[in-house]
Amino acid sequence: MLVEVFVKRPVLTNLLFVLLLTAGFFSMRSLPMEAFPEMNFGTVMVTTVWPGATPEDVQSQVTIPIEQRVGEVEHILHMNSVSSQGLSQIRIKFEETLKDDDYKSLFTDVQNKIQEVKKLPSNAEKPVAILVTTQDWRPTLSIALSGGSDERVLKRTAEWLKEELSLIDGVERVKEAGTRNGELIISLDQTAMQQASIGIDEVLSAVQTSSKNISAGILRSYDGTGVLVRTKGEYSTADELRNLVIRAGDGSSNLKLKDIADVNFGFEQAVGYRKQWGELAIVLNIEKTKYVNTLKLVPSIRDRVAKFANKIDNDIQKELLAYFGDR
Repeated sequence: MLVEVFVKRPVLTNLLFVLLLTAGFFSMRSLPMEAFPEMNFGTVMVTTVWPGATPEDVQSQVTIPIEQRVGEVEHILHMNSVSSQGLSQIRIKFEETLKDDDYKSLFTDVQNKIQEVKKLPSNAEKPVAILVTTQDWRPTLSIALSGGSDERVLKRTAEWLKEELSLIDGVERVKEAGTRNGELIISLDQTAMQQASIGIDEVLSAVQTSSKNISAGILRSYDGTGVLVRTKGEYSTADELRNLVIRAGDGSSNLKLKDIADVNFGFEQAVGYRKQWGELAIVLNIEKTKYVNTLKLVPSIRDRVAKFANKIDNDIQKELLAYFGDR
């Protein structure tokens, strides 16, 4: 019956056909375009940094307490962990039959359970949990910053650009790669220490207890003549540390660290290096919000970076867009 109606009215049939094609065309254009659609794997990673701690201490004081709490969450298929020098990593795999919304709800449960862990070491960093998706290893866009003679300037520039990019509509987060933590190298003068009748243990104790910007427990031998201290805060820590009172006297007779040591700022030795045109580089990996059109987001990021390039050090600006790949 329906076929007979269309056969007898060819003009109406053609008009309906054109309308359907037009509606389909515009619907297709409105769909979000994804080169690599986001996929959820039902896996949560919990990472906790405890600078300077041994693997045994990390296992007993960080990994196990977190595992005990997180293990109370429902639908866990299996859970495994790795405790290494200064780092705890716990991988939680949920049942594969669940839906995306279920995984998100369970992820919230994991975060809540982590909050219930009360007895973590005071100098351990706050545990960070992430729900693993394809975006965690394939960002929408990557930008490499390189150039300049001062790594501190490069690092501050990267942090500045990261803040700018985070303000763009459609950007969920921006992750840094290739940054190195600052370190303060304290080179002790053995002769001055003998004259002051002070030992290295007294120096270490004073540094650990008196400086708010120094991470306790990260002092170690440096070339056999001093100790190395990794900073946690601002670069001005070097001056603060030089004037640290190691032994109090009567007023002007205070023994300060600069009287028995030389303090210099540097960067920790990197396990791996990221390089751009043969120079050390900091890479910013940009991840977009779900359902945002990638082809519309990328030009917005390019425009923001181009404007940013006019504000920064010329040496860095030359390499700013050298590696700018669509992912």
